[in-house]
Amino acid sequence: MRFSAIFAVFTLISFLLISCVPPEEEPDLTTEEKISQINEWLPDLKMELAMDDKYACCLQEGCNECILAHGSCPCYNNLQAGDPVCGECYVGWQQGKGIDNDFTKDDVKLDTEHAH
Repeated sequence: MRFSAIFAVFTLISFLLISCVPPEEEPDLTTEEKISQINEWLPDLKMELAMDDKYACCLQEGCNECILAHGSCPCYNNLQAGDPVCGECYVGWQQGKGIDNDFTKDDVKLDTEHAH
């Protein structure tokens, strides 16, 4: 009994000490390295948000404007409802990068206020 109590205290102290270790400092990154890192993270982040029904973009590659400004993208839902889309999606549709052949670039409205 005494051993298990000592073991439990030792385990708790060990856990507390490990959790108090300061995290390793991230190296200073150049602006270019930071941008590169963001671009590496974006596809996975878009996928995670899409799985949580928080990212429904209307472009083939998916926009970055909504995710960076608001953490979500409702543009495909907006398009289907006849509502405006973000500036990046609007421009993408004008360039022929939309994902739904039921719509044309003339169907797409620009959201000049862009708020989610």
